[in-house]
Amino acid sequence: TEDMQIVFSDTPGVLKPNYKLQEAMLRFSRSALRDADVLLYVTDVIEQPDKNIEFLEKVQKLNVPILLLINKIDLSDQQKLETLVTEWKKFLPTAEIFPISAQAKFNVDNVLKRIKETYDSHKVMIVITGGANGIGKCIAEQFKENGAHVCIIDVAEGPHFVGDIANKTTLEAFARWVIETYGQVDVLVNNAPPDFKGIDDCSYEEFQHALAVGVAAPFYLSKLFAPYFSPGASIINISSSRDRMSQPQSESYTAAKGGIA
Repeated sequence: TEDMQIVFSDTPGVLKPNYKLQEAMLRFSRSALRDADVLLYVTDVIEQPDKNIEFLEKVQKLNVPILLLINKIDLSDQQKLETLVTEWKKFLPTAEIFPISAQAKFNVDNVLKRIKETYDSHKVMIVITGGANGIGKCIAEQFKENGAHVCIIDVAEGPHFVGDIANKTTLEAFARWVIETYGQVDVLVNNAPPDFKGIDDCSYEEFQHALAVGVAAPFYLSKLFAPYFSPGASIINISSSRDRMSQPQSESYTAAKGGIA
């Protein structure tokens, strides 16, 4: 268009694979879900909504605008079309539905207009560890005020993913939830504070926990999200002046902050 460049990625059709080539085609279609700013799901008046339930469940979990295009309406009548639209709403309740006729160019201009509108409002996706309190909470609130989607993981209870990032399986579950929900990550903020204990009262296990939170978790989350970072994505590691200016009885915190600096 005059004011925007739109790239359409035309994926293979969704089907139940019967051989290796079809399996590869389906993988490509699924991978396209991660990269899309706007998803166009093209069907027609012949295809039934329950044909690809498993794929539609993945589509529904995406946090991008979904435009459902029902093509070939010139081959149907108003009553059948209304029934079909009602059925599609059951499977993709968040989708905007556009009955179109590609051959007659009916309603196609409205689809392009809506694509431009949704692209303009696309939000960046931010992941913050330890975002329920303190510095992490301030960072999260600032991003939200600027219109971003924010995913938080914290040990504190609240309306976010609750878990201890020192645990490998917790990190994997969190990363899986983020990608299934949003499809990509634009910024990862490794903020969760490690244990603040000193040599007198810090046990071996507590010291290891501090290193897991402050060093291993940022590494592993970055690794898990690596295939899903958007172009130009950022990783922000929150360190501390304690990495080079320690104080008595803060050795676990100091070691972890030094490791991420």
